[in-house]
Amino acid sequence: PLGEEPTAGVLQALAPASNLLHLYATATWIGGILYFVVILLPVLRGLVDNSRGALLRETITRFSQLALVTVPLVALSGTIVYLAEQPSVESTLNTGYGREVLIKVGLLFVLMIPASYNLRKVGPRLVKLRAKAHPALLALAGGFRRSIRWEALLVSVVLVFSALLTLSAPATDPPAYAINAPPT
Repeated sequence: PLGEEPTAGVLQALAPASNLLHLYATATWIGGILYFVVILLPVLRGLVDNSRGALLRETITRFSQLALVTVPLVALSGTIVYLAEQPSVESTLNTGYGREVLIKVGLLFVLMIPASYNLRKVGPRLVKLRAKAHPALLALAGGFRRSIRWEALLVSVVLVFSALLTLSAPATDPPAYAINAPPT
């Protein structure tokens, strides 16, 4: 295993702790998104507009602070774990594992679109709407509902690709190349 070899480099030594950090940060981030979709959105339906706005404002602010820490940790720790495997550009592009990593990274970038919308638009607008009219709050809450649902859907797709990675040989393993090798 990475990190246990006597000649392991810095990245290989960091890989086990990075992997654990990656899992914890991912679980925290995804758990927060699923909390919004599964628990908070249904609760919001039963609240009066002022309470709905206050609850949305508070939870989005708290989750945004959490996400601003966990998302970079997910990216950094995942990068360390992948680089510790010492992949090459060729192994990344020409193995199923490498391509799955690239798809996962691409999906994470797409996932940042609704996340950015919630962070940059919904949160600040909720603060401005503290004492404003009810239609503006309803429109903003509707936009948030759509955005957080897209976020949850994209996170689910990323989790599927993460699961696929566990079924594939790392990009640097000889079996990974053997799968993609042309028949002789």
